[in-house]
Amino acid sequence: MSLHFQPMPLQRRSLPFDDPDWLFELKYDGYRSLAVIEHGRAQLLSRNGHPFASFSALAESISDSLPNVRAVIDGEICSLDRRGRPQFKNLLFRRGNPACFFAFDVLTCDGKDLRTERLWITLTAQQRGIPILDMRFWDIRFGNISP
Repeated sequence: MSLHFQPMPLQRRSLPFDDPDWLFELKYDGYRSLAVIEHGRAQLLSRNGHPFASFSALAESISDSLPNVRAVIDGEICSLDRRGRPQFKNLLFRRGNPACFFAFDVLTCDGKDLRTERLWITLTAQQRGIPILDMRFWDIRFGNISP
């Protein structure tokens, strides 16, 4: 699968804002990543397209959970403490709980580019428990679902 996009870049603002036309998500303290899944294998890539080789076990868990899916998922690799809070130092030094992947958006699925689909349809389906993909939640967690 050729990769023609990157995770959405961070945008810095001098002051916080609130706008009804925007969706706001919790900031996870981890590594922004794309999960590229095809041919029964998953690879986690950095914003710059470099493989996260040190998270090969997490990539394997993702591919095991999605064996018959071809997809690109935008998300974040995190390590959670006992209370379910992200702990970047644990992720950085590979201590504590194993890394997990919070999926923010499904960019492509089985050859279909979903970037032009309306996001609220995807979010509503997720909140109602309707699987967008046939996922078993091993280490894949959506940000709006408690760990």
